[in-house]
Amino acid sequence: VRQVKAHAMVGVEPAQQVAVERRLRALPAVTALYTVSGPYDLVAMLAAESTEALDAALDQVRSTPGVKGTTTSIILSRRFER
Repeated sequence: VRQVKAHAMVGVEPAQQVAVERRLRALPAVTALYTVSGPYDLVAMLAAESTEALDAALDQVRSTPGVKGTTTSIILSRRFER
């Protein structure tokens, strides 16, 4: 199955990190979740069968209570992975 992959940088409202992480863990399209430093709090890796399915998954991420904003990039190709 060909998959469309993306990463979404996620800003989280103060004191909402645990609840947001719990909700994102429950979304099947979220394949990994990382805490990061900088203007965003989390990076969510997503995979879906189509751009439409990815769009729906991103809607779920954005509508999660405690998420104050996202910036998403679709992954075009993998150069290498270790």
